[in-house]
Amino acid sequence: MGFFSRLFGNDDSNAANIRESIRSEINIAECIDAHMKWKGRLRSYLDGTSTEQLDPAVVCRDDQCVLGKWIRDGLELFSGRQRFP
Repeated sequence: MGFFSRLFGNDDSNAANIRESIRSEINIAECIDAHMKWKGRLRSYLDGTSTEQLDPAVVCRDDQCVLGKWIRDGLELFSGRQRFP
């Protein structure tokens, strides 16, 4: 059972449509690993040891990683629902 199914239950008549609308379940371990790698890249940039060029207009966005995109999808799908926290 996926995260949203556990959160909102299966009693809603729209549950099947909602489950189909969510692109995929998320692998939290992969998100944590990706975030740790991102922190390392950012630290190197801030320390001046990176040759990578980071664009502040992209870096400041919260929807540029897998977790951010997944959260954004959930917000769009569930923000109007009564049981949405």
